[in-house]
Amino acid sequence: MARNKLAGRVRSEQRQVRDVRRLAAGEDILDHVAAEQSSPSETVARNELLERLRTLLSDEERQIIDLRGQGLGWDEVATRMGGSGQARRMQMSRGIERLTRQLGLAE
Repeated sequence: MARNKLAGRVRSEQRQVRDVRRLAAGEDILDHVAAEQSSPSETVARNELLERLRTLLSDEERQIIDLRGQGLGWDEVATRMGGSGQARRMQMSRGIERLTRQLGLAE
């Protein structure tokens, strides 16, 4: 009886054009998945927004963001610009908040 059930199940799978080997995912299955990337229009829109934001920042805020973009820590930014790391962090944070309100980007 078990043999008949198994044979019936195999016939059913074959009728539905199923391949059991397809159901078992191999380790390389992620190699065939497309990378999740933004579209070219999204990339252009994001770059335009960033450029607009940079033009609205003050010179000091822009310099802080540039130094942070180079991978410097807050203390290193403060050493180059003067003041404390905490004060420079708050200056950048307040500048970004100002811009989000100004451009209506706040959620």
